[in-house]
Order: sequence, then C-alpha cells, then structure tokens
Amino acid sequence: MGAWGTGIFEDDTALDAMEEAMDSTVQDFLQQVLMTADDEEYLEYDRAHQIIIAGVILDYLLNGTVYEQNDETFAQWLDQQSRDSVDQFKPAVLAGLKVVLSDQSELNELWQENSMEYPNWRANVEGMIARLED
Repeated sequence: MGAWGTGIFEDDTALDAMEEAMDSTVQDFLQQVLMTADDEEYLEYDRAHQIIIAGVILDYLLNGTVYEQNDETFAQWLDQQSRDSVDQFKPAVLAGLKVVLSDQSELNELWQENSMEYPNWRANVEGMIARLED
C-alpha cells in the first residue's frame, strides 16, 4: 500500500482521484462519480476516495474550504472551475460521504482497524459533511 495518513490527501488513491478530477470539469467529474455511486450497495476503496474528493471540491467551491495538499495544479484547477450549478450535486455528495462513514464502505472498515488514527480520519470527513450541510 502506498502513502496512507488521516488527511484527505495523505493517500495515494485520493491523489489518483484528484488527478482524475483534473482531467475534466468539476460538473463532469461530480456527475460521473455520483452516477456510478447510485448503483452500489458497498463502496469499494477507490470509489470512497472519489466521493471524498467530490466532497473536497464542493467544500471548496461552496464554502472556500482549503484542504492541505501539495499540488498547486489542483488549487489552480479549482480556481478555474465554474461554481454555477454545483449546488445540485450537494445532496448526492452528502449522501455518498455518509456511506463512506458507514459499514457499507471498505475505506471505513480499513480505518476502523486502526483505533488510534480512526477518530482523526473520521473527524476530517465529518467536518466536511458538517460544512456542506450548512
């Protein structure tokens, strides 16, 4: 396994999802992530990270929340994205983030195995959910 830490961008798979997002527009990425998430009863590791990155994108565009990461290209990409019509994705992203924290998520199951760091990881996702629910 590659880099793995409690921060949103401290996982190689999250960085892969970030790169995937930058290959399209924010609307196209969100639509793709949320369309495929609708059909799933169990979130695989990669899919959970895509949903978290979708949350990061919305949290930035709607609330101005900046997450610690070392990729200036991502910050520039976010600044260039249209904020128009991203509100429509908020309910689905929130629902997806809640599944990420549930027993139907491989990522959540893996984090639960680390009782020391799990509360920190979970708090990061819960904070994102709280900001998006406001």
